Amino acid sequence: MYSNKENVGIMTALLVAHGVRHAVVCSGSRNAPIVHNLNACGSISCHAVTDERSAAFCAMGIAQADGSPVVVCVTSGTALLNLAPAIAEAQCQHLPVVVVAGDLPEAFQGQLDGQNIPQGNALGSFVGCSVTIGEPRDDEERRMVGRRVSEALNVCCGRERQPVLVNVPLSEPLFGFSSTSLPAVGPIRVYEASEAAPVPSEFLDRLAVACRPMVVFGQTQPYDEPVAALPALAERFVVLSEATSAVVRPCPYDEVLADESKWPSLEPDFVLHIGGDIVSKRVKMLIRRAQGADVWRISPTARIADTFMRLRGLLVGDEWKTLRSIDRALAGRQCAEVSPDVRRYKALWEAEMTTVMRTVEERPIAFTVEGTVRLLHQELEQRSGLAGASGAVVHYANSTPIRLANTFSKQYVYCNRGVSGIDGSVSTAAGYSLATESLVVCVTGDLSFFYDCNALWNAGLRGNLRILLLNNGCGGIFGKLPGLSASPAYGAYIAARHEATARGLCEAYSAAYREAQDLEELRRGVEWLLQSGGDRPKVLEVSLRE
Repeated sequence: MYSNKENVGIMTALLVAHGVRHAVVCSGSRNAPIVHNLNACGSISCHAVTDERSAAFCAMGIAQADGSPVVVCVTSGTALLNLAPAIAEAQCQHLPVVVVAGDLPEAFQGQLDGQNIPQGNALGSFVGCSVTIGEPRDDEERRMVGRRVSEALNVCCGRERQPVLVNVPLSEPLFGFSSTSLPAVGPIRVYEASEAAPVPSEFLDRLAVACRPMVVFGQTQPYDEPVAALPALAERFVVLSEATSAVVRPCPYDEVLADESKWPSLEPDFVLHIGGDIVSKRVKMLIRRAQGADVWRISPTARIADTFMRLRGLLVGDEWKTLRSIDRALAGRQCAEVSPDVRRYKALWEAEMTTVMRTVEERPIAFTVEGTVRLLHQELEQRSGLAGASGAVVHYANSTPIRLANTFSKQYVYCNRGVSGIDGSVSTAAGYSLATESLVVCVTGDLSFFYDCNALWNAGLRGNLRILLLNNGCGGIFGKLPGLSASPAYGAYIAARHEATARGLCEAYSAAYREAQDLEELRRGVEWLLQSGGDRPKVLEVSLRE
């Protein structure tokens, strides 16, 4: 029988999965549930040492002899501090020592309760990773516990082999031991990836039996080659990508997924995730709900980003080179033939996306935020096709603008999607314009623009910076959040309604200015915005107030 504490059970299962065979355990009550599990699991040999300082050195010696990760488990309070000399030495020797410390719950931190110190980062720079795993209350928090433990163990067992700290807050009662088994939780494996390295067999084996494989591109830098250069991958996977990804295909995925009754047939069973932020909330929700889906991620770092709460493996390396390696591996496999199930799944997604895009394209262009962005990209596409014309670089602000870019842009766009704030979008585009001779077009909403209007307070700016300001007098995206508009605080305080215009600012900062108040003025304004010439930035303000 095991401890009833779920965080202790999840951690124990992952310690076993990562090959821990020895644990040095110290006396205490707060760590008693952990010691109980280490002793009960059967695959870990426990060694009792009362003095914590000696215990840590003992664990280090076992790691020297055994080579596998070794646990040293202590109770709360100063017990943890006594490990510092040995952990500092283990770090210098690159020995895989896993410090596991029982702790009090957060509610008792700093409240004059016994054996209580701030433990979360108590070993500081002597460990390669410190994680705290509280008692989970739901499936999301259970997944978080597993992710944090996996992250620590991957640092401990990885290339650098650093000691790590897993801090385990536990509430009373502590001593319930009626759980019949450890949780069925798998580790998140980390693999080094490169063009030369073999693709993990676990990845290829699971892909081989997948009926609904999908690759999802988040925000990436542009690739030198198109995904069409990866024929085996393109043939096998449904490819979902946005305007901020290296693979650009216009599609409003939130519209494709608007009817949740279709989700079961659209859910993937295997996902390859590449890049950073994904704008579409419904794509994230679809994959998070896909029971049993295997998710793998390509990343330049070993940091675990479990966006879909289903990550199984992490391929660490250059994104494009790893994709090429996967493509070659797929092409060379005897099972390279794409199954009928995969072809049906790809055809279903293709039909859904084509239907939605046809509906979007058939809408008449109107004097709206959507119509403005659509006109801009029609003009950009036409100009890029002219002989000798250089393509413009496009930057987008967050909220509504970047969502419209995903619908209408056929070219890569830049956007500050790391944190996805409204600040700095214009300044980022301005900085880009200083380092290039290309035309730089920034599409921004009014709140983003006025928040960042000092971007124009720069005498070094030139005429290659062009700003399309979508001014509807408020934060328009808030109106799309169900129920929010019913709040009396909605207009003035949440959506921040205002009467500001950019005319005076442009005069102050010597930027060329033009305003569009109807569709015809908009058409002429977009042409003016993209015309060559001029030595100062241009601003086209589209006044869309109701």
